[in-house]
Amino acid sequence: MMEQTGETKRRNETIAEAFARIEASLPTTGDAEAVLAHVLRELQEAFAIPFVWLSLIDRPETEAWRPALMQSPFLGPRLNRIDATAFTEVAGKGLAPILANSDLKPFYRLLPQSNRYFIKSIAVVPLMPRGLAVGSLNFGDSSPARYHPELGTSLLTRLAAAVSRRLEGALPSDAGWKPTSIIGASASGARGETQKP
Repeated sequence: MMEQTGETKRRNETIAEAFARIEASLPTTGDAEAVLAHVLRELQEAFAIPFVWLSLIDRPETEAWRPALMQSPFLGPRLNRIDATAFTEVAGKGLAPILANSDLKPFYRLLPQSNRYFIKSIAVVPLMPRGLAVGSLNFGDSSPARYHPELGTSLLTRLAAAVSRRLEGALPSDAGWKPTSIIGASASGARGETQKP
């Protein structure tokens, strides 16, 4: 038991270090395409995630982002555009990441229109610069064991907050209603579980 606890701790420390490196490397230019492409690419490479993509809520505040996102060689094929009502029905109104490996049909609305990934588990990470829901970072795997509700999500929550802060500069000056604030947790899962992006 002690050996397993030690191995879990070392694994969580390695994962936390990777998240910290990615957070520190986020672009600070206020360029939505640069920020979003960077974080998705870095997470995919760091954790060997088969499927990564972006859901963008169609709303006036993100209209200026769309041309660059659609023309991006990395994000263009990985872009899901969705209306606010449909997004809320899938992801809810909260900031907490959603991990699921059953009853995935509702999440199909988040898949890119040009790509239909074969996924058995999914992580949906909402982005809310200035408290305004703009979409989510999404991760999928063909294994149902990759993402499940029992996994800790504090590292994803922290990274989502950092990405949301970077996106604040890409919003119109009057968009949103409050600074982004997310109550963080410890770098390891609440129950000492290995975290996954």
